[in-house]
Amino acid sequence: MQNLLIIVVCMSLGYLLQKTKKFPDNAAQTLNLYIIYVSVPAVIFLQIPKIQLGWSALIPASAAWILLILSALLTRFAARFFSWSKAEEGCLMLLIPLGNTSFLGLPLLDATLGKEALPIGLLYDQFGSFIALSTYGMWVLATYSGEKASAKEAIKKVLSFPPFICIFLALALTGVNYPSWAESILSRLADTLVPVVIVAVGLQWQFKTDNSHIGAISFALLIKLMLLPALTFATLSLFGDLDLTDKVTILQAGMSSMITAGALASSHQLAPRMSAAIVGYGILISLITVPMWHSIIT
Repeated sequence: MQNLLIIVVCMSLGYLLQKTKKFPDNAAQTLNLYIIYVSVPAVIFLQIPKIQLGWSALIPASAAWILLILSALLTRFAARFFSWSKAEEGCLMLLIPLGNTSFLGLPLLDATLGKEALPIGLLYDQFGSFIALSTYGMWVLATYSGEKASAKEAIKKVLSFPPFICIFLALALTGVNYPSWAESILSRLADTLVPVVIVAVGLQWQFKTDNSHIGAISFALLIKLMLLPALTFATLSLFGDLDLTDKVTILQAGMSSMITAGALASSHQLAPRMSAAIVGYGILISLITVPMWHSIIT
């Protein structure tokens, strides 16, 4: 409860700072850079070497891609059935398959399952959501907004992303015991992840929509926050009792829509007001649904 309270307080502070304009306009982007270059690498080097690598390590990343394909197909079918516009369909094709498994996912995993869940959450995020954004996301933009996507640029973006590089470096350190001073430094830097990232999310929190998008928004939130984690829970339960990897995968499957995906939808005129509403309301509702799923699976 205390960890969830920290998230609520930091989110509220970020939103308050946004509304009072006490921070520069680019404050959220600056904090995001700190997270990418400092906080997340510290978490990676602190936690990834502790992972016991085995077949179970494939579950988070493979689940992310399976859910992406299923949700994209379902969204495509729903768009045809409800006769949504091309812009609305493109927006949903970005925001339903791509989850906020890093900036929101990691703090919520920390709050519900503890720090031992973070390395598994990072596998889901980096080998699932992040690569999907750089590949599938670029395909969606090319298809629905007319922007040409370069495979070379997508690959370059993935291979040069600091946390992605750090994961491979940290895996090479599996079994290595850090000196106490090094572990202390990494731990202190890793502890900055939750407050900084949640304040950054609050600084970007938006609620903009109109009644014409209510149906599509409701569909997106229902699929993202309820159906996908339910499917993941049902599937993994078929294989026996849920372990930590299974629980992390279920919670990551139920995270709200990715903020970066929403920003891309808005910047490419794919129903910008709808994308802001899905991201904004999704974050708010996920503060209820993720703990709810946690209570169900534990």
